[in-house]
Amino acid sequence: MARTIDIHGNVRDVRDLGWLLRHGSEVTFFLVTPGFRGNDATLTAYISGGTRYVTQFASKDVLWNFLHRPKWFGLSVDWYGTQLDITKG
Repeated sequence: MARTIDIHGNVRDVRDLGWLLRHGSEVTFFLVTPGFRGNDATLTAYISGGTRYVTQFASKDVLWNFLHRPKWFGLSVDWYGTQLDITKG
């Protein structure tokens, strides 16, 4: 289940990645950490204004491909502790 966490710590469950895609132009940074409950990765997207979007990915390869959208080229991602920039290619 995906969720958002606002600047005050209020948690709201959201349905899917559609929320993140609709707010994609507001993303400032991505953090990818080990997943839980059998998932490969946890994606945290930091949104301008202090909101965070958090969801699980069963495959880190699928997540890697998902992050490489033109709207996010140039953004930074902390990929399991390594600082990277999302680039075309």
